[in-house]
Amino acid sequence: MIGKNVLSVLSIFAAVVLVLILLAAFAIAKTGLVTIPVFSRLYHGPAPTRVVRTQPIEANAFRVLVSGRLLAQTNQGELPPYEIRLSEAELTGALLGAIPQALRDERWKIEHAQLVVTPSYVEANGRLVSRALRADLRARFLPVIEKGGLRLVPVDIRFGDYPIHPDLAYRLAGLLFSRDFGTWILTFGDTRLESVRLEDASLELSASPVRP
Repeated sequence: MIGKNVLSVLSIFAAVVLVLILLAAFAIAKTGLVTIPVFSRLYHGPAPTRVVRTQPIEANAFRVLVSGRLLAQTNQGELPPYEIRLSEAELTGALLGAIPQALRDERWKIEHAQLVVTPSYVEANGRLVSRALRADLRARFLPVIEKGGLRLVPVDIRFGDYPIHPDLAYRLAGLLFSRDFGTWILTFGDTRLESVRLEDASLELSASPVRP
């Protein structure tokens, strides 16, 4: 009788342990960080609003692009503030050019990254890989003008299939990148940004020269 009770207790304990293991495997699979047989079939990942395809643009080339648009308006005799339109393809190119220099660990590589601009938000979507690890990220931001530059404030962040709090996102970014993306401010040399407007597939900036 005692033996049967012990066997029953052990069976229940084994069943509980099995359920916990299965739940843990499911939870890990939904991060997309690693592939787990069977469970990873349930993984979807954060889908982008749309796909943007373009080539990387180096930082200097991007600055020349912006400066050229400002100079064209100056040469035409227009008075500040000047309007700068940046398409999501150009912004994606600048992102692709910047990420390799920003990565903290060279073992991580970009498999895909892009920026989408809608009238409601700016969306960054990408995948970083390192051997068997994979990080699928999607973050939606609201742009704000700060210190004459542009800062993107996160409002909706997803890691794999999970929504995560911005504080946790900052910590994750700190593991992957050399700088906290929450403190990045995009500036344009001697130009001070005055306002920003979101359009479909483009960012519309209003800027004036910095006066000594």
